[in-house]
Amino acid sequence: MKWRGAVAVSALVLLSATLGCKSQGKYTSSSKDAAQDNIDRIHAGTEFDQAKRQYRLGDFDRALESVERSISYVPDVAKCHLLRGKILIELGRHPDAIDSLEYGSLFDPENPEFPYLCGVVHEQMGWLDLAYDDFSFALSLNEQEPSSRLALAEVLVQLERVDEAKELLKSSSGWSDGEAGFRQTLGHIALLEGDQAEAHRLFGEAAILSPQDPGILEDLFRVQVEANEFAEAIRTIRNIEETAYYESRTDVQRLHALCLIQIRKPVEARAILRKLVEGEGEVSNFETWRLMSEVALLLEDDYLLSSAASRMVQAEPGRSEGFLARAVAQRREGDLDGALKSVRSAVSLAGDDPTPSKFEALILEELTLTANTETVE
Repeated sequence: MKWRGAVAVSALVLLSATLGCKSQGKYTSSSKDAAQDNIDRIHAGTEFDQAKRQYRLGDFDRALESVERSISYVPDVAKCHLLRGKILIELGRHPDAIDSLEYGSLFDPENPEFPYLCGVVHEQMGWLDLAYDDFSFALSLNEQEPSSRLALAEVLVQLERVDEAKELLKSSSGWSDGEAGFRQTLGHIALLEGDQAEAHRLFGEAAILSPQDPGILEDLFRVQVEANEFAEAIRTIRNIEETAYYESRTDVQRLHALCLIQIRKPVEARAILRKLVEGEGEVSNFETWRLMSEVALLLEDDYLLSSAASRMVQAEPGRSEGFLARAVAQRREGDLDGALKSVRSAVSLAGDDPTPSKFEALILEELTLTANTETVE
């Protein structure tokens, strides 16, 4: 009995020790896993923060490397896949961006930013039906988010479903809250419908609500130019004249110069145009030199007029305006024979424009008067 009891006790001690060892092993392993998981999440967070900084700075290649390292540590964090999708959009890798966004949405299916960005990519790729589905879904997840509503309306316009777009924008709470983007898009719709006055009103309201938005100010500027409100247009464009947006938009700068010509400020217009022609892309731009010829006429600068005319003919030899400007310059220099030759080239290219023919008649009259004067003498 004692032996049996001793065996029983020994068995209990051994079993207890064995269970204790196994229990301790599991605990140790679990602790190690938890510790490693914490370390991985710390590394992932560090890489993600680095990726965000690089993304904001426009260093997209390095941002992609950082966010992918973050994902390699912890693959199930939705915001990492969202950032990766944004970076891939900036890099123009549209299919990869879609894959990243759709995968990331599995971890946060109620986040409207995933379908919204998919819509952005599909719209850029020209897949408007898919973009419509994406933006509609994003809007269903958050009906108070103006970006999805605005993007959906713009896609509807491209799909020629204009009435639906108008209804979508006007029924939004963002409209009553003064959402400038809604008014801007409604202004674009008004232009499509030929309602210049309504577009003017809507762009004006949008500019009041968002006075620093260069896109809205450009829209207002353009309708003001179309309405021949040149002084008002100049006041509008001065709000963005010192911005990078203005510097990158040579078409807007030319319109600015046109407005200055119309209100008889040729010196300021010449400064804009000279800066333009110093750029490689504008040195042979016909429209820039055409405006320069108008500046030359206002300033009575014959050398500038002759130079502008030559540039116009070189840029567009099939258009009449350059030959007409050359004829004007030659007449001012007293070269009536040369002016007649140039204006006849302009007449042959002018089509329905009567101006070169009228100028030809003037030169012929002057040549006749000159010949008669020489005969009398």
